[in-house]
Amino acid sequence: MDPLFMEPKVHQYGGHMVMTNVSRSRKTKLINIDTRFRENITQVTSMRDIQITLSERINNVHTIWIESMEFPLVIENFSAAIGNTSFWLALKYTDPNNNHTHSFNGPLYKYTIPDGQYTSLANLVAAINAALTDRYADGIAVDIDTATGRIKFVTDDHYEVTALHFGDEVVGTNCGSPSHQTMKRKLGWFLGYRGLSYTLGMQTSIVADAPVDLYGVRYVYLVVQEFSKSAALSSFLCPTTSSSMLPKQVLAKIPLRGGNYGEIMLVNSYNGSLVTDRRQYNGAIDIQKLQLQLVDEMGQPIDLQGFDFSFCMGIECE
Repeated sequence: MDPLFMEPKVHQYGGHMVMTNVSRSRKTKLINIDTRFRENITQVTSMRDIQITLSERINNVHTIWIESMEFPLVIENFSAAIGNTSFWLALKYTDPNNNHTHSFNGPLYKYTIPDGQYTSLANLVAAINAALTDRYADGIAVDIDTATGRIKFVTDDHYEVTALHFGDEVVGTNCGSPSHQTMKRKLGWFLGYRGLSYTLGMQTSIVADAPVDLYGVRYVYLVVQEFSKSAALSSFLCPTTSSSMLPKQVLAKIPLRGGNYGEIMLVNSYNGSLVTDRRQYNGAIDIQKLQLQLVDEMGQPIDLQGFDFSFCMGIECE
């Protein structure tokens, strides 16, 4: 389009002068958002529905985006928040003195490892074995298969496993069957087992189908709701099988790259460590209140162990 066509023009109508094609110039502002200054300060761990009020209203906003972020690396790779710390067993024990068989765990018992950041396969194996021996399953053990380097469950010559269950909560004899999405959040999936339930005879073992996943959450989404009645033209799409679980107001994706547990990870859109949408509005809006969420790949709130995070938000306004 010819730029001269859009230049301001002055017209005279009788005794009045009217100027047309006049538009306000736009400017960029950078706003620092720190969750230490949230309204719901008693909300300790879950990064859901964080309320932030800006010190002043920003008027006539056309676009927002994320410039940079300071994120604490405190997401544990095995935790109740993720749902990957428990499994269930039903056992039979054969008494070597009289060959009588006894059933334990009536018929399924829950075994749980402590929440934590497991940095080695050996530490994880030790935690599972501690849970087993603590609950009458000393004839069952977890080991590392020497041929594949994968996890394996092993029985001795007195115990057999009539049910090894990695699904949802067990009520009586009813084994919960998770959806395809939540199955990937269970302990069995992280250990490398792709099935829901297994059985083992005496003196047998069952090796995992895949290597152990010690990485945990790979990336998080920053969700920003600005309480606007003007529909934003979002270009950030999350085409996954669980996309219906993700909030629609995703503004940025933050890959959790390598770093020591407890460190602060600095990410920005210039070095590729942060991917941001440029959220454009159908007409200018005013912003003073924000609602924030941090969610994982499956749309579940992140547990930051009581830590806060901050980010710099870019705003284009008149």
